[in-house]
Amino acid sequence: MLRLKILLTNHLFLLKTVSEHVLGDINLDAAVNFLDISPFIAILTSNSFLAQADCNEDGEVTFLDIAPFIQILGGS
Repeated sequence: MLRLKILLTNHLFLLKTVSEHVLGDINLDAAVNFLDISPFIAILTSNSFLAQADCNEDGEVTFLDIAPFIQILGGS
């Protein structure tokens, strides 16, 4: 999701883009659910990187992300 943040400082308008990602939302539909499982497996097995799939937040998508992904999927 890309947001614009407007800051008002001393009568100056500053526009700042803010990029946010939700861990586990692999298909980028703003929800973490069972529809994210297949894309997660695809990224995991293709040695690709997507920040949403890096569920243990160590900078890479590996088999170590499976357990955190399941926890996120279960709402823990």
